[in-house]
Amino acid sequence: MDQIKQLQAPWLEAYGIKPWSREAWIIIAAQQLQMAITPQQVEEGRDKYWHTLSNNVVLYDGTQEFLASLQETGIPLVLMTSSDSICRVEEDHAVRYDPVYSEHYKRRRLKRLPLLYQALIIGDPIDKPDPRFFDKVFRAVAGLGAFPMDKILVVGDSERSDLQEPRQRGCRTLLVTEGEQI
Repeated sequence: MDQIKQLQAPWLEAYGIKPWSREAWIIIAAQQLQMAITPQQVEEGRDKYWHTLSNNVVLYDGTQEFLASLQETGIPLVLMTSSDSICRVEEDHAVRYDPVYSEHYKRRRLKRLPLLYQALIIGDPIDKPDPRFFDKVFRAVAGLGAFPMDKILVVGDSERSDLQEPRQRGCRTLLVTEGEQI
């Protein structure tokens, strides 16, 4: 974590540490292997990582059927997802988080997924479980209709990050884990 902080030092004050920065991980791995790597190679490595992940996504069992039933009944789907913490790599290998760039990158990546949703909320620069993230989620929900909080179902795979705040706001919640049917 100290190495990641050093790489992100010039921008920590603005957005805090981005521990999931794949760019930082690639730089640290190259340093440990005593490999010279250019900023362009770091970003290409990041792009390969996310491209591979996006092209090999596996949805939980029952997800497609669940989503099809939502669509058939006209229930809107709001997809809420964490930031990928996409960063730009400077010539000195400093890692700069840019929330607009990061969100745009993830939006492009998510277009490849087999999901139909009416709104998409990405955690750039404020992420789950911060209540301000959920403020954005519920503003998007309100834009789709007048849904009472107790009629909103929030489905997530993390109790703390996905469900705790919506439950406190009066939503129904469903925790799913790999191997479970929804």
